Amino acid sequence: MLEFFLGMVGSRPIEWIAVVCGILNVSLIIRRSIWNYPFGFAVVTLYFFIFWEYRLYSDALLQVYFFLIQFYDLYVWLNGRAHDGRVIVAPLGTGMFALYLGAVIPPDLKGMRT
Repeated sequence: MLEFFLGMVGSRPIEWIAVVCGILNVSLIIRRSIWNYPFGFAVVTLYFFIFWEYRLYSDALLQVYFFLIQFYDLYVWLNGRAHDGRVIVAPLGTGMFALYLGAVIPPDLKGMRT
């Protein structure tokens, strides 16, 4: 079991730091703490360098997208608050869900008939 865990986490200090930052990021998101963002920025930055070093260029470039989208998330987080300062969490409407679902269906499946 330990061998499996070490294989998933990695063996280098940068990989361990990225995993710890990721765990902290998720735990702070669950608690709705704005302090998740510094850890989120750290995670995607560290994984960019990890993936780049292993020549996983598409995964590294995906981290650039995640880094940029965190700025949008932070903007929404700061501007989406109730009058008492609490973060507003609202369900996604049916129309927006359908829009997002249509945007992520691969092109080869859109024309597929059952």
